[in-house]
Amino acid sequence: MTRAEIEALEGRALDAAVAEQVFGWRPDPRYEGIMASRMLIPDGRRDVAPCYHEDWSTIPLIVEAMERYTYAFTLQKGGHRWYADFLWAPVCNDSAPTAVCRAALLVLGEVNDG
Repeated sequence: MTRAEIEALEGRALDAAVAEQVFGWRPDPRYEGIMASRMLIPDGRRDVAPCYHEDWSTIPLIVEAMERYTYAFTLQKGGHRWYADFLWAPVCNDSAPTAVCRAALLVLGEVNDG
């Protein structure tokens, strides 16, 4: 995915991308569109991707999963915006969880492309 495509992801589509790219879940072929967050977990069970884009409690899970790709992570607030960065993929957003999701996807795009 390009940076523009990642920054365009919102809501449950962003959650599904994080579940797939960061945690290795696969889309459930029986669902698409609004139900795209229905996923197959690596152990074969079916589940719904967590609400990574809005749930603060998922930030540590994403950071821990990203440790295999980068050791550096920062999350800062500037005014009303949050800045998340996994070493070389800074992202700014009104929501900290959304910024973290997008920064992780950017790093994975760099790792997979290069």
